[in-house]
Amino acid sequence: MLLLLGYAGFSIYKRYVPVSHPFTGKCDKETLLDVRVYQDIFNDPVLGAIEIPYGYLKRCHREIPDKELIIVAGDVIEKNLACRFLKKKGYRIKGYMIKSEKEFRSMTSEGLCKCMQ
Repeated sequence: MLLLLGYAGFSIYKRYVPVSHPFTGKCDKETLLDVRVYQDIFNDPVLGAIEIPYGYLKRCHREIPDKELIIVAGDVIEKNLACRFLKKKGYRIKGYMIKSEKEFRSMTSEGLCKCMQ
């Protein structure tokens, strides 16, 4: 029973607890990693981003260059799961963007994102 409660608590923590406190800064478009589902990527692409949906990260994470990354996600849960997985594999997460937020700008060198402190 205690083991089951521990597993449930860990699952809730992994999905819903934020990865880091963000701040607003400049984004480097060469380091964008889009982890949204294929339908969202197809309907609303982010130019210059590496497109690997979260469901495929376990198989395809070796294709990601060894640079600081900015995660583009569809929601907070997707962002948290992708950031935790990539940090576990040794990638450096510079920041993230939630595509549905109003603050999301067109992806140019002047585009703003939320970056990890």
